[in-house]
Amino acid sequence: MKKILLFLLMMVLTVVGTTSCGGDDDDNVTTTSQIVGTWRDIDTSDGNEDWTFNANGKGYIHFDDIEVNGHERIDFTYSLSDNKLAVTMTVDGTTMSSTATVSFSEDGKTLYIYQEDEEVPIVLKKIK
Repeated sequence: MKKILLFLLMMVLTVVGTTSCGGDDDDNVTTTSQIVGTWRDIDTSDGNEDWTFNANGKGYIHFDDIEVNGHERIDFTYSLSDNKLAVTMTVDGTTMSSTATVSFSEDGKTLYIYQEDEEVPIVLKKIK
């Protein structure tokens, strides 16, 4: 839950220009089809947190066993261009936008979301 609250806070601040940490190929271009599916946050200390990205540019985060600001699910829209993920969501009447850098493992089953000023990415494993 702490990570999602941090993510929401970062979105409020409209994060722009995120960079990733070492090892990523600059010519590694990601496509929207790579992100489509359901991904689970590997940090399950607060319960499961599943991120679903649909092909139509919409998605949601579903929380099991926890609530974030009284919500079990938060809907969002997104776009992915090269390795930049832009997410916009409205929570309790407040619209928040954020841009983060993403990368995928070689097998495409792990998604890394790098937020500005965060050395450790949010790590999601593909479950669907």
